[in-house]
Amino acid sequence: MAVSKKNIKNNSYKLGSPFNKHNMDKWFYFFHAVSSISGEDNAFFIELQIVNPAGCKENVSFATRNSIITEVGGPSSEEIASMLYQNNQDKAETPASDKKSAYIAVRAGILGKNAKYINNYFSYKDFRLDKKNNQIFLPGCLFSLNKLKGEIYNSQETTLNHPEYFSQSGSISWDINYERMFDFPKIVKQKPLFWAVTGADTAFSGTISMDGIVYNIFPMKCSGYSDKLWGAELSRPFLHLSTSNLISLISGKKIQHQCLAIQGEYNKKLAAYINVTPDKLVFLPEDKYESIWSNTQFSQNSLEENIHCTISFTNRKYIIDVDAFCNTSEMSVKTYESLINPGKVFKLLENGNATGELRVYKKIKKTIELIEHLKFSDAFFSYGVEDENA
Repeated sequence: MAVSKKNIKNNSYKLGSPFNKHNMDKWFYFFHAVSSISGEDNAFFIELQIVNPAGCKENVSFATRNSIITEVGGPSSEEIASMLYQNNQDKAETPASDKKSAYIAVRAGILGKNAKYINNYFSYKDFRLDKKNNQIFLPGCLFSLNKLKGEIYNSQETTLNHPEYFSQSGSISWDINYERMFDFPKIVKQKPLFWAVTGADTAFSGTISMDGIVYNIFPMKCSGYSDKLWGAELSRPFLHLSTSNLISLISGKKIQHQCLAIQGEYNKKLAAYINVTPDKLVFLPEDKYESIWSNTQFSQNSLEENIHCTISFTNRKYIIDVDAFCNTSEMSVKTYESLINPGKVFKLLENGNATGELRVYKKIKKTIELIEHLKFSDAFFSYGVEDENA
């Protein structure tokens, strides 16, 4: 199934003019791959982020004063709790940095218990755009509509000398073909932020190597997802949940191209794209509906802690209930510079193996009927807040 013409356009580079008010363009790719050594399944991501290209024609620029080295390993229970229950209001004001973030970042990594993120940065002079073929070239990297190829590396010395990179040391390379099997042409247009689900179900194939270990990507098992963001910055607070690995608990079947993607907040509402019924269920901020969500941390037993994310959408026709669960031992933290609060840090708590259930109810007169009940796995979960301590 080919990607729609609208999403080919949505996937294109948006920061062509130096006077463009959008200061960020970000492509994101998520998939699972299998270790050629152990046979273990692992979740991976690759992303390309372009920030204020007019300000990095020759050299990159960072606004953060952060001096904390990004270490290998997941967040502590206390750090997770701090992020989940942090109050984003009534915070002490921090003087803004007089520097402005300006760079092109290629980030890639493995999620889970042995999470590792590698980040490389480039200036605009390293950037080459082939508009006709929808391709972006950077030293050692290619991003196109059906191909991802690249290699990035950081030495221990680079990691120690450049804490602003928010990167661990090591190397990661990839040679991947992909096809977007199912997309949603309608996009979230909540200015100054835009979100396009360019591949709610994306079939990836090829290999990705982390520190010399090769992982094979199989299109029927990769649980792939891809999207595009552009605008001022990620929303605050930020929540994302997506999966293309769903099985109906009513029929017992896995239907081709069933998928969901939820993200926000946009104008204090989550947006959602859900393809599990004959009708696509799309909730956009300008539509009339209510969305409610929360994250809670709980102990399943004395040895295991989890995050429970509950999400609900209600409009005049449907009620959608989602319960997602993430094991905290498989969570990791991705750190960005804040683009709306220069000098501050924006952290994302991430998990590539979220599980859960999705229920779809249809309103019939004064009653509701459960029309679909599914379980999902291999989901990508992300929750972000401004770091109060940065």
